Amino acid sequence: MTSHPEACDFALVTPPGRGGIAVIVVSGPAAGDVVSQIFKPWKSHTQDVENVLRLGSLVDEDGQTIDEAVICRRREGYEINIHGGPLVTKQATDLLSRLGARGCAFAFPPTSSPTLCSSLPLRKTPALEAPGIVSPQPHPDGLTDGSTNIQVTDGVIPSTQEGVVFNPAHPQWNNPAIGREMLELLPHARSELVVQALTSQWAGGVSRLVFEALAACHALDGDPECGMRSAECGVPAIDAQQPSGGISGENEFPNSPKACEQEIPHSAFRIPHLASDLRAAALGLAKMQCLLFPAEVVLVGPPNAGKSTLINALTGRAVSIVHERPGTTRDWVRELALLDGVPVYLTDTAGLWDQADGIDAQSVARARERALAGDVVLLCGAGQAPEVPAWLQEKRVLRLSLQADRFGDATPVANTTGQKGKPPAVRLSAQTGAGLAELKHAVIAALGLGGFDPRAPMAFSPRQGRLLERAAHCLDGASPSDLCDAVACLQACLWG
Repeated sequence: MTSHPEACDFALVTPPGRGGIAVIVVSGPAAGDVVSQIFKPWKSHTQDVENVLRLGSLVDEDGQTIDEAVICRRREGYEINIHGGPLVTKQATDLLSRLGARGCAFAFPPTSSPTLCSSLPLRKTPALEAPGIVSPQPHPDGLTDGSTNIQVTDGVIPSTQEGVVFNPAHPQWNNPAIGREMLELLPHARSELVVQALTSQWAGGVSRLVFEALAACHALDGDPECGMRSAECGVPAIDAQQPSGGISGENEFPNSPKACEQEIPHSAFRIPHLASDLRAAALGLAKMQCLLFPAEVVLVGPPNAGKSTLINALTGRAVSIVHERPGTTRDWVRELALLDGVPVYLTDTAGLWDQADGIDAQSVARARERALAGDVVLLCGAGQAPEVPAWLQEKRVLRLSLQADRFGDATPVANTTGQKGKPPAVRLSAQTGAGLAELKHAVIAALGLGGFDPRAPMAFSPRQGRLLERAAHCLDGASPSDLCDAVACLQACLWG
């Protein structure tokens, strides 16, 4: 096989993870040659005609079949449709990479541009180096924003190409770096709540907070007690007389800066409060990471406690086999579930009992191992919440009294406070659904997401978190150089 470096791009345009199909788009001058090397069509589908589906096999360099494939040549490139398993998808994309094709982060077919994916190349988040952070500065001749081929003029990402590629910079906040990270993470959003949390940070949230911080630094320009000058550290100017300016005196946005200044609360111009807000937004990264990369909630307890019935009720489908015979669940089973919009992995485990031997002893050992690896443990008992064993003392544990429809009160309630020295207990019935809402709230609270507001300013990438924390630390200082460093961090958060 022949390698074609920089002459061919590819993009996985379906979300990551398991799925029915995976779609890979290949484009560029050498797309046809690359596809012909990896695709072996059926005898009745050898003719390569535009907009005609062809059946065949995707093969590697040794001619070994990776998967059956459906390929279609379009004006802008080739669409490769394969099965959606993560292993098959990775084998296909690795093969394209070995042939010199360049992986891209985002693409919208169709387009008449020569390369479908080149507008938004795969971009690695640069590591933050302390103490100095160099921010991108506008230049009349244009400059590169840190990625391979996006040209930035006056600090602004160019507009969409023929309306096809999404402009990552919000028109009010000029935040292309935040926009690109949002696009990269949206495929990981598994609920409307997560989508709202991500998009709110781009359209407001952390983007607005950083804008307000830069405006606050501008307000200090010329302050004799501060001694900072905009020209010395690149503080963006806000000209209230400019009819359609923005955070930069040279950039134009639909919203007038005067209106934006009026919207900014007065407290934003008080540096100590601003540093606290930036630090709180940096700490919000943990919540966003929990939403984007779901935590694992492990159910443990004695046999026949009702764990499998509970996990089926929480997921809304028959994930685990339910039977009155003890020991039906021999190995752990994990399934994704949404608890009031919060995605979590629920893991059902084999029943725990002391006299287990042989294969049952192995099942108990694997159940303990899974519980120790989980983020939250639901300790289940039939009719009574169990005491927390010594080996679970260091874990976040919720004690559950299941089968409330059979034992005692038919209207289960949640004890969200717990007795002194004991984790909280929830009494519920998976059969009737009573108490499930209280359980969901308790699990969400245990994950640190109680009262979650998707519109509150929160970093959603480690890069943003480090920059916000560094900016807050600099604003705690009193010297002009500290404030200049804070401005550099804030600009880097928006621009990359």
